[in-house]
Amino acid sequence: MTLEKYIHEYVEKSVKKVQEITGFKKITLFGYCWGGIFSLIYSAMHPEMVKNLVLHATPIDLEKPDTVIEKWTKQIKPDIMIEKFGNVPGQLLNFAFMMRNPLESVLKYPNYFKKPHSPEEIQQFMAIEMWLYDSRPITGKVYKEIIEKIYQKNQLIHNKMKVGEKLVDLSNLTMPILNIVGENDDLVPPDSSKYVMCDIPSTDKEIIEYPTGHVGLCISKKAHKELWPRVTEWITKRS
Repeated sequence: MTLEKYIHEYVEKSVKKVQEITGFKKITLFGYCWGGIFSLIYSAMHPEMVKNLVLHATPIDLEKPDTVIEKWTKQIKPDIMIEKFGNVPGQLLNFAFMMRNPLESVLKYPNYFKKPHSPEEIQQFMAIEMWLYDSRPITGKVYKEIIEKIYQKNQLIHNKMKVGEKLVDLSNLTMPILNIVGENDDLVPPDSSKYVMCDIPSTDKEIIEYPTGHVGLCISKKAHKELWPRVTEWITKRS
């Protein structure tokens, strides 16, 4: 289960299924976090299939950020992790995310319940927490490729990354591209996401920098109220 298999089999079959159902020759791809890496790679390798590309908190250029996660990741030896675990456990990822700011993790619940909340607000809070910690294992070989090629060698932004035997060439990204970035994101720092827009040839590209973190960029009330209508409008205009 390599990155090549995911891109050329799983993503490819998904795209063709959407084409079959909708009747459209090209479709919009939307990727969140590492899903954005998959979407970006597929779009660069099969631009004839992609009408629009939407990247959402996607790590692409790992030379610029200097956060805890990036520092740790650059020191990781993926071969050892795969040898010990096979696939990278979701619980291990959760622990790493918590340790990037352990004080915040410890105080999150006491701080939240300091103030009274309605049953609906508590239900929403707990639903988000369950979603956060329901992390799936990451396929070992895919983890190794992304960590080594993107986080440690930064090959993707420099057009040096190969998936299988094929080069991922960002100069193929001529379709409309929307890049959504969280200004306070410390899992995928803004600098690791937004500068790719300078290196791609698309003449229809836009960055939305939104004042929130990695999770808030996805499911916060403010994002639902303000961010997603903007994204929907962008896609609708290009449909």
